[in-house]
Amino acid sequence: MIETVIVGAGLAGLTLAHRLKSEGQEVRVLEASARTGGSIATDQVDGMTIERGPQACPTTAIAVYDLISALGAAEQVVVAQEAARKRFLLHDRRLEPLPQKFKDVAKSPLLGMRAMGRAMSEPLVRRAPDPGETVYDFIARRFGPAVAERFATAFVAGVYGGDARELEVGAAFEDWVSAERRHGSLVRGMMNKAPHPAHAPRNLFTLKGGMVRLTDALTASVHDTLALNSPVERIEHQGNHFVVHGAQPLKAKKVVITVPPLPASRLLPDLADLAAIPSAPIAGVHLAWPAGTVQEQAGFGWLAAPEERKDVLGTLWVTAGFPGHAPGHVMKRVMLGGTRDPSAVALDDAQLIERARRVLREVEGIQAPPVFAHVARSRIGIPQYVRGHLARMARLKRAHPGLRFLGWGYTGVGVSHCVQAAMHRD
Repeated sequence: MIETVIVGAGLAGLTLAHRLKSEGQEVRVLEASARTGGSIATDQVDGMTIERGPQACPTTAIAVYDLISALGAAEQVVVAQEAARKRFLLHDRRLEPLPQKFKDVAKSPLLGMRAMGRAMSEPLVRRAPDPGETVYDFIARRFGPAVAERFATAFVAGVYGGDARELEVGAAFEDWVSAERRHGSLVRGMMNKAPHPAHAPRNLFTLKGGMVRLTDALTASVHDTLALNSPVERIEHQGNHFVVHGAQPLKAKKVVITVPPLPASRLLPDLADLAAIPSAPIAGVHLAWPAGTVQEQAGFGWLAAPEERKDVLGTLWVTAGFPGHAPGHVMKRVMLGGTRDPSAVALDDAQLIERARRVLREVEGIQAPPVFAHVARSRIGIPQYVRGHLARMARLKRAHPGLRFLGWGYTGVGVSHCVQAAMHRD
């Protein structure tokens, strides 16, 4: 009998397999497709590096950097240009920089004096959260409705492609809830967080050749545990073990499901409820121009709240942070769709490219036609942890001891979330 069978070879599944194997446990990873990596996918097109999933790892992704180092790939890490620290918000049809320091808040036009005063009183807020509180309600309770309306809606659209009024804060941003619980305030939590480790990058980072190099390195480390083109048909819970039915039945003490909720819902009758987890389909349009023909802004990019624009989530200024992704060019990645406009992914490439060009023309003033255009769709989309998500997952865990849900669909959509959850020992 195998100790652990992992269903799915995305980042979370591969990271867990790497950890269990390093601990001497017997593990088997079953992947239905012919490739590993899941939502992490990188294309090389005409000398350009095109990310279909995450663009880079955040500065706070210490666990990811440590994993990369453990895999012997630290020399492949590429740290973003200093300019990528800046983020912008579309406000009154202008791109306004988000304050990077507390003292800059008073100078920003993003909040009026009254809303700013309410936001700065956050450490004094004592009202307890409501059960199943949404991200919007959490931010409004702590910082006031103006901050929730202006910032939370745009931020959630950028991370989840979703609606801040629907996502459950304890599931989508557990670290915020934890900071409030421990310190009574998000501001105090930020002031008391551990100092940044000296060995880790102090800005966004990726790997030479793109994010796929991380999952490639993990794949190489667990290749002897991995079976590609091996779909799981169903799982049986038999007493103190499971039987995983695929090309051949496998008995396992534990099963970890890392595949998206919809396919997971078909594996066990009790898992049918997973099909109710919604998702936000995304289309990313990469456009590039020869360097010098359009302005290369200094920053990571910008987000738009729905009150500003409903036809776009935001834009990543790819080469401002990672010029090696498009040598000799300025490249931008326009993010369309999400729950704001889910039908966008059904448009053909020419329509999506035209929409992206219109957005950049109206927001950034770019008139010149691009010399490169590439569309990457995610029709499955980003899972949405709407209200009731934590209760659903707790209920399934109680129903099937030994069955664990991990990664993109269940415990966080970010690269850091997937790695941290996989490295956590139950």
